[in-house]
Amino acid sequence: MNQEQEARIVQLFEHVLERKIESLRTDLENSMDRKIGSLESRLDRKIDTLESRLDQKLDTLRTEMNTRFDRLETRMDALENRMSFVEKRLDLLDDVVQTRFAVTDKKLAVIDMRLYLIERRLRNIEPWIPIGNRYLRYSAAI
Repeated sequence: MNQEQEARIVQLFEHVLERKIESLRTDLENSMDRKIGSLESRLDRKIDTLESRLDQKLDTLRTEMNTRFDRLETRMDALENRMSFVEKRLDLLDDVVQTRFAVTDKKLAVIDMRLYLIERRLRNIEPWIPIGNRYLRYSAAI
């Protein structure tokens, strides 16, 4: 074989090799695209499943929280009603106590006046009070 034939064979071999490499590269790209597409699909399905589960869980938690808040609001309303009742009762009790103090103050004023009058009368009486055969000296300072 001469050099020209060898060069031609090398050239043909290079051309065949280039085409084979191109074919392998195309096959590899197609295979990779299919695998990547398959992985993307699987990943998308898994993400969708996780999102769905997360949404369900969040809905459940939201429902539970709303229920608990409703219960708390009901209890708070009941407590507010009880507190209003207690405040009204305390106001009434305060009025009763104030009235009783006023009555007691008036009674004490009357007692003070009567005591004053008794002490005035006692000043006009002899300071010696006979008890049996003895005398007891009376003092208004008692």
